[in-house]
Amino acid sequence: MKINRIHRYSFLELRKAWRIMRLTLFLLLVTTSISFATGLYAQNTQINLKAGVKTLQELFSEIEDNSEFIFIYKDNTINLSKTVEISEDTYSITEILERTLKNTSTQYKIIDRQVIFYQTNPLPITPQDKRTEIRGRVTDAKTGEIIIGASVVLKGTTIGSTTDVDGNYSFEYPGGRQTVVASYLGYTPKEVTISSPQILDFKLDEDAFELEEAVVVGYGSQRKVSVIGAITTIDVDRLKVPTGKISNSLAGRLAGVIAVQRSGEPGQSSNFWVRGISTFGENKNPLILVDGVERSLDLLDPEDIESFSILKDATATAVYGVRGANGVIVVNTRRGKEGKPDVNVKIQSGILAPTKLPKLANSATWANMYNIARTSHGYAPLYTETEIEKYRNQSDPYLYPSIDWVDELMKDYTTSQRVNLNVTGGGPIARYYVSGAFYNENGLFIKDPSHEWDSEINYKRFNFVSNVDVNLHRTTVLKLNINGVLEMKHQPYESISTIFNQAVSVSPNVVPLYYPDLDEFGNRRYSEATGGNIPNPYNTLTQRGYNDNWWTKINAIMALEQDFSELITPGLKATVKFSYDSNSWNQILREGSPHTWYAKNRDESGNLIYEENSLGSNTLGYTSYANGERALYLEGNITYNQTFGEKHNVGGLLLYNQREYQIAASSSIGALPYRNQGLAGRLTYSYDDRYFIEGNFGYNGSENFARGHRFGFFPAGAIGWVVSNEKFLQGKYEALDILKLKVSLGQSGNDKIGGGRRFVYLPTINSANGTNWGTSNTWVGGITVGEYANNNVSWETSTKLNIGLESQWFNGLRFQIDYFQEKRDGIFVQRKSIPDYVGVTTMPWSNVGKMKNRGVDATLEFDKQLGDVFLSARGTFTFARNKQISDDQPDYIDKYRNRNGQRYNQQYGLVALGLFESEEEIENSPTQYGVSYLKPGDIKYKDINGDGVVDTSDEVPIGYSNVPEIVYGIGVSASYKGFDLSLFFQGIANTTFFLGGAYFPFNYPNIGQTSFLADLEGKYFDPAKQNFDAELPLLYSDGWHGSNYVNSTWWQRSGAFLRLKNAEIGYSLPKPIANKLLLKSVRFFLTGENLLTFAPDVKLWDPETGSQDGRGYPLMKTVNLGLSINF
Repeated sequence: MKINRIHRYSFLELRKAWRIMRLTLFLLLVTTSISFATGLYAQNTQINLKAGVKTLQELFSEIEDNSEFIFIYKDNTINLSKTVEISEDTYSITEILERTLKNTSTQYKIIDRQVIFYQTNPLPITPQDKRTEIRGRVTDAKTGEIIIGASVVLKGTTIGSTTDVDGNYSFEYPGGRQTVVASYLGYTPKEVTISSPQILDFKLDEDAFELEEAVVVGYGSQRKVSVIGAITTIDVDRLKVPTGKISNSLAGRLAGVIAVQRSGEPGQSSNFWVRGISTFGENKNPLILVDGVERSLDLLDPEDIESFSILKDATATAVYGVRGANGVIVVNTRRGKEGKPDVNVKIQSGILAPTKLPKLANSATWANMYNIARTSHGYAPLYTETEIEKYRNQSDPYLYPSIDWVDELMKDYTTSQRVNLNVTGGGPIARYYVSGAFYNENGLFIKDPSHEWDSEINYKRFNFVSNVDVNLHRTTVLKLNINGVLEMKHQPYESISTIFNQAVSVSPNVVPLYYPDLDEFGNRRYSEATGGNIPNPYNTLTQRGYNDNWWTKINAIMALEQDFSELITPGLKATVKFSYDSNSWNQILREGSPHTWYAKNRDESGNLIYEENSLGSNTLGYTSYANGERALYLEGNITYNQTFGEKHNVGGLLLYNQREYQIAASSSIGALPYRNQGLAGRLTYSYDDRYFIEGNFGYNGSENFARGHRFGFFPAGAIGWVVSNEKFLQGKYEALDILKLKVSLGQSGNDKIGGGRRFVYLPTINSANGTNWGTSNTWVGGITVGEYANNNVSWETSTKLNIGLESQWFNGLRFQIDYFQEKRDGIFVQRKSIPDYVGVTTMPWSNVGKMKNRGVDATLEFDKQLGDVFLSARGTFTFARNKQISDDQPDYIDKYRNRNGQRYNQQYGLVALGLFESEEEIENSPTQYGVSYLKPGDIKYKDINGDGVVDTSDEVPIGYSNVPEIVYGIGVSASYKGFDLSLFFQGIANTTFFLGGAYFPFNYPNIGQTSFLADLEGKYFDPAKQNFDAELPLLYSDGWHGSNYVNSTWWQRSGAFLRLKNAEIGYSLPKPIANKLLLKSVRFFLTGENLLTFAPDVKLWDPETGSQDGRGYPLMKTVNLGLSINF
């Protein structure tokens, strides 16, 4: 029968998408039209001039001092010595120019605040103009673009000039040996010594230290030189890599971030922590702020990011109070800039393939190894040589199947696409940035082509950003942000982990994918083992239906900024900000059930004889779910920054905020809004850019605690010393540009301690067994306490120390290193030391947990221009080691079993001494893990406590945890004219995991539920070979053998690896060619992700997944072709 096509997304969702597109178009039209207002400043500005006779030079200087106009002109375009008589009055710029240039050949053009003079016919050269001159052009060394307004002077004098609109300069050469210095803000000055007049062109290199002058800090920004907190920033271009989520690009790129990506599933994010894990409580994640509001990092498109900062120490995070203990990530999105509309288009298309997949053994190998497992223990082989040969030659693939389920269920490769279009521009009144982005990634799973619906994986995301700034007044700015995200994910009905687990687990000879014959209704016969207790992974993937999810997120921010410098005092500003976030989630489940069969044999004619297993259904069921969340945020702050006497700089911040958010909940208590409010403050002082002191505080309240415990005070302080600015170092070490020392100490907090439990200070009541009452013998239910009340519950408190050093050498080598130490108190844990005789039925929860964390993070950067070649390198290193101080552990007899004093999630296991080599050795050894029989080839363990029995009491700390202590990255790049190349290597160390799963074959009572890895053939102990140096122990075929298959040093492996995370090669068209195409720039690029991996201990699958045997969706190797256009 024909099945009607089932649409994935509802009409309501399509209508919502259409509304978003209409809103996008409207905002694009409105904000683009704002750019035509750039001439309003010239029209509306009135300039007050003093009376008198003045030269044009004097007149223009007076105008520049009393307005925002600047004058740009080439040599010989205007006679600046000409005098004009001005009466005291108010004039427009047009009136002044028309009057002063009357009866001259000089023409002018006003572009926004720039007045450009020009002439069709240049002025005649006078004798004075014939004097010897130095002339030339100043350009950007990397891009070749001209630099307007650069200063070119003779060193030690005031003789010089600035570059004009074409980047040219010229001035009189006084003679003799002279040093010419060219400089511009954000570039490294360049000097050339000459002895005669000449044409002298300068190519200036960007000064990275100057370019990073403004650094984002908590609730604001500071000059880089004055930052004495531990803050890591990154060039956002380094985050623009071919991955669906930004968190997947963090590892190794930012010092202080520990990150791992466990799955390459489309739409999947990475796990990451700032300076590792500092608590074993519920919340370990950093606070993420986007434009000052708490939001998800992974919903951003990288092209929309302006700045990205990690706040790590107490002085940087104290202002966030109870939300800042785990570090803070501050992201600011791009905003509009004055000028004509600037349009950028970036298009990418990629091919994705698994980095590494486990290779499963075929049925012949599997059957042979199973026979070895049986004969090793005196059992007869289960499979005959004839059957094994049929498995090998596949002469009858339906009765003797040989299926590599991983290979059959997954495609060799898949695809992805990404598009971003953004426009920025504006005038003196309003500026805008508008962006639209689309990302699409397909999964590796196959589909059944006989269905009109599919079970493949597909993830789509649409992003829209509109940031508009409007000057309501010269000192008042209104900012409006509207952002929207629509995510859609289509996947199989069953979870992806279930499907992959079956693919790795089910033996290759259970059933074929499906049978070749159709049933009496013309439908395919899907296979399933008799009894249905062994799944067919193909059916699980393709026949169980599908699952559609979509998430809609609309975010809006409105901020009003007021500069009180003119009204009250210079440097005083205030901001009021309000945001509203609305998120919704919808899910549709279409559940199917296949009609399954099992073929046991063939009839005399060679036809398969089928046995019907389940009838299934020809239609898909329907279930839908929906919920939503909302958040309101209000913030008001006052900032002050002023310099007194040229050397004393004072800054301050006072801020109030409150947040209310409501989530989808399954109970009336959970549905109550969550609320936080707080005050934050900062006071900074610096002297002569040498000595710095800073104090911060957060005073926050949380409704999660009882009255009297809801508010907490979190102070922090820091001092800094820029040693390189001291007079005793001036001129002594020319190679040293910057040397800064800094120390900070303070506290921050964490109020998310109860997980999904609200109001953790209140008791919970559960139903319990009741009894029958009264003469009518009526049963009445009882109640019992679930969780005991604790009115003293409060937040976790984090005390952080940071000692840091920053330096810059040779004007291109930059180094920053920080040592950090943190103590976390008040971790909310369930008591474990209370003895049973106290009589409590449930152990209470309390703030008694303690933990320490310490480590080092560092960044090393280098830039160098060698002629037309620009070289750069960047390396990061993060080491974070934690220690569990107190988890209220039981009073163990064997003290080494106490987790206190160990890493969080420290792995425990037995100590393996090798393989037993004889029966005599077994008899003379302690009883091994409670098993009644052992054989040579089994693992021998150490009896740690010497009681003659190896059991859980002998498990000791071994290895590390599954979260790496070390993450590092090394990136290099080079550019030559229009070509550029970059490589980025990323690695982790100090992490371990245990092998398992497919390494323990035939250990289930039902052997059809166990597979065998092809690479393990010949690596197990074989009694026939007596290979006691075997990599793996003796195989068993009669179910679980507890002695060999427990966590121990035998099965523990290092998860360390180094991978070529990213490689990119690009080519930019020369500007003349791009300009002929009516474009500003064009760049073609080819990018690769996860290209090579080096892992000494993990050869069979990707080590970053942390898998015990390769089961799990693999990470993806990506090759991406892209085009970037600017016009």
